[in-house]
Amino acid sequence: MPIQDLGLKKGVNPNIGWSLLYEEWDACVETGCDLWAWASNKYPVWFKNRVMALSRLRKLVNVHAEEAAYEKRK
Repeated sequence: MPIQDLGLKKGVNPNIGWSLLYEEWDACVETGCDLWAWASNKYPVWFKNRVMALSRLRKLVNVHAEEAAYEKRK
């Protein structure tokens, strides 16, 4: 089963919203891209899409790994 389809056992909704722009900038910085070049659209759209997908997948893997580690410590 793909990790995107797995739910968290004890997920928490912090009820914090942010814009897609923030998520884009976060992904840009996380992956080592140049933020000014990103904001100036120097990167092609296909590349930015892949950076966003990679960032989301990394975060999803980290959350599941943290949950598994927590469950193991119990």
